[in-house]
Amino acid sequence: MVKVTKDDAKKFGQFWTHKGVAIFMDDTHYQFAADFANIVIKSFIEDAQRQAAEAAKKKQIVIAQS
Repeated sequence: MVKVTKDDAKKFGQFWTHKGVAIFMDDTHYQFAADFANIVIKSFIEDAQRQAAEAAKKKQIVIAQS
């Protein structure tokens, strides 16, 4: 499974801004960002798995949209 680490959050932290102003973060913020990202990823994967199972039950073809 994909896992976002605190170091991953730090790599992208330099791009985080609010209305053009850089947001400076400490380790607690980075950890929160990584934890939140992992929750979102887990939710997305679980939702995709549920949809795939429902489609398989209905014997439908699932077409991904981008």
